Amino acid sequence: MEALRRIRQYTIEKRLLNSRGLPNFNVNFYVLNKAGEYAGVAMYSHNEEGRYAVCTENGAELAKVEALLEGSSSS
Repeated sequence: MEALRRIRQYTIEKRLLNSRGLPNFNVNFYVLNKAGEYAGVAMYSHNEEGRYAVCTENGAELAKVEALLEGSSSS
């Protein structure tokens, strides 16, 4: 999330901002550590786009992406 906050903070060019003054693009990060902990984060989360696949001891599943900002990148 900190990387997403920095992207938001340093995105200042008008061509990269939407009408709310926020980035008009999405960025996703998927992280995994050696203990098997995982997470998915994004600048924005949209419906099914806001999920990612993982395989755990329970088998394959979809996990929800945690979004930094509400809404979509276009508005």
